Amino acid sequence: MTLDFQKLFLVALVNITANVSFSQNWDKFSVALGEKNWNDRVEQKPNDCAAVTIRVDGEGNYYPNIFIDDKSMKKADGKLALWYEKNPTEYKAILDSHNIPYNSESLSLLNKSIEENFIRLIDAESVDREIIFLIHGYRKQMYKQKDNALSTKENDAVERYLGKKKLFVEVYWNSHHIS
Repeated sequence: MTLDFQKLFLVALVNITANVSFSQNWDKFSVALGEKNWNDRVEQKPNDCAAVTIRVDGEGNYYPNIFIDDKSMKKADGKLALWYEKNPTEYKAILDSHNIPYNSESLSLLNKSIEENFIRLIDAESVDREIIFLIHGYRKQMYKQKDNALSTKENDAVERYLGKKKLFVEVYWNSHHIS
């Protein structure tokens, strides 16, 4: 898979999510992924496999590589843009870590910077490995909860089934239940 295709795929994922208008605000099913500090990281797995984890909010914004308390994320309705607005000091620190100025274009530039980091990771880790995209979202939290206890087991089973020398690009969407 070429770098251009990877970039195109990531951009398409963001655009699809940003245009989803049928999500429902059902708090029972809400998902927040801020406490999973997985961005910009590669997890080595058995069978010469690895995983790059991409976390995206319901509006298509990439989670930065920081811990964001799930409760504060839920208070922001699962929207990073709103969380940034409510937490300007943290937002400024995130922008500074990406060398991005604070202005009206900051969020777009931040998403582009995070996306470029993922593309570099995917490109580096895909040498001699087949790339497999695993897209999880909305109702499939990777947390151990009563109604979703099998999510991590299902994910691991899929990865084992798919075999050796793979790079799993695990995309996790947060937000609310989609009917």
